[in-house]
Amino acid sequence: SGAQADRVAKTLNAANEYAMVPFMGVYRVTEAASLPLRTLVYPVPHQINPFLGVHFTLTLDGRVKIGPTAIPVLGREQYSWKEGWSTSDLVEAAKGTLSLIRGKSHDFSELVKSEWPKIFERRLVSEASELVPGATTVKKWVRKPPGIRAQLVHLPTGRLEQDFVIRNFLNSTHVLNAVSPGWTSSIPFGKHVAESFVLPNL
Repeated sequence: SGAQADRVAKTLNAANEYAMVPFMGVYRVTEAASLPLRTLVYPVPHQINPFLGVHFTLTLDGRVKIGPTAIPVLGREQYSWKEGWSTSDLVEAAKGTLSLIRGKSHDFSELVKSEWPKIFERRLVSEASELVPGATTVKKWVRKPPGIRAQLVHLPTGRLEQDFVIRNFLNSTHVLNAVSPGWTSSIPFGKHVAESFVLPNL
C-alpha cells in the first residue's frame, strides 16, 4: 500500500511506534547517446542517512536517468508543491520530523542543507558528475515526474529506519519502510517474508 502502508498497519495496532515522513525524489533524464553508459552507476551508501544519493540508471526506453533527491515534503501524495497534502499528512510528518530533530541518530539540518539544493538541475548534475564526469557535458536534461519515499521514523528514538520493517498480525503481513519499489533483492526478500509468516492459532 505504498506511502499508506503504516496507516494500514496501525489500524491493527501493528506500527504505532512509527511516523511516516515523506521525501520527494526528483529525477532528470537524457538520451543514452548523450551519455553512453554500459551499466548502472551507484555511490557508496551514506553511513548514517538511509538515502542512496544521486546515481545513474539505464532505462528500458534507452535513456540515462540521474537522481533522486531526498527532499522533505508535507504530503504522502505531494507530487507538486501546490497540492497533494492533507492535514493528517501534515500532522504525521510534523510528529516524525520533531522526533527526528530531537534524536541522536541523524543530523536533520545537515540532511536538509545537502538535499534541498538538488532541486536545481545544476546542483543535481554537479553531484552526479562526481561519479561520471561526462554528466556536465550533457546539453539537455529533461525533468521526470517525482516519486515519494515513504520513510519511517522510529518515534521513541528519532531514528530513520534503514531497512524494511515486517509486522505480522493475525493473518496479515505488513511490509513497512519499503522505500524502493523495485529493489534488486525483491525475489529473495519475498521468500524471506513468506518464511517469516506464521499462521496464528485460531
